Amino acid sequence: MKKKTRRWIAAAAALSLLGWALVWGNTALVTANVLVCSNGIPEAFDAYKIVQISDLHDAQIGENNEKLIAMTAETE
Repeated sequence: MKKKTRRWIAAAAALSLLGWALVWGNTALVTANVLVCSNGIPEAFDAYKIVQISDLHDAQIGENNEKLIAMTAETE
């Protein structure tokens, strides 16, 4: 195989990988649970759940964001 052909194949593979990473990175969901304990938090807030959702950049996570809503409901 000629060097020029190998370079084109390598470039195409690299661009394909980059494209896949960009699409996956914009639709991957990552969750983290953080337990906050403080004497400064009133007892009325005991067992409250706070969910922060950020950096979606207009991404749709399932139809009508169903996957995102389900993951939010399942958080501990």
